[in-house]
Amino acid sequence: MNALASGQSELAAALEFFWHPVCTAGELAATGDRPLAVQLLGRAIAVARTASGGVIALADRCVHRSTRLSVGRVEGESVRCAYHGWVFSGDGHCREIPSMPNGPIPERACVPSYEVEERYGLVWLRLNNRAGT
Repeated sequence: MNALASGQSELAAALEFFWHPVCTAGELAATGDRPLAVQLLGRAIAVARTASGGVIALADRCVHRSTRLSVGRVEGESVRCAYHGWVFSGDGHCREIPSMPNGPIPERACVPSYEVEERYGLVWLRLNNRAGT
């Protein structure tokens, strides 16, 4: 890797620690019970307002069949995938698999989740909040 590419890679990694505005509160409200698809630093993210009024942010890709979660719908505090109905909570863990109503949910059935805050009429995301990684 040349020095320029290495510097760009380091910059991209550093930017993950900062808060970035991804949409306005009005844009998020306009989606109703659907998550909003946004892009941040090359990542596709589904942002959703939950029933309690909070905001969650998940990678916009279901682990089951790679359907975009942003075409699904918000149910309570979670997002339901439009394809096979898997339900993901704000921490990214799958909470329901309709085809396995009584079966255990595999530990690997999760999507990345991101830190999200609503301030000043904007929705802000931070991709990485771990120091030293």
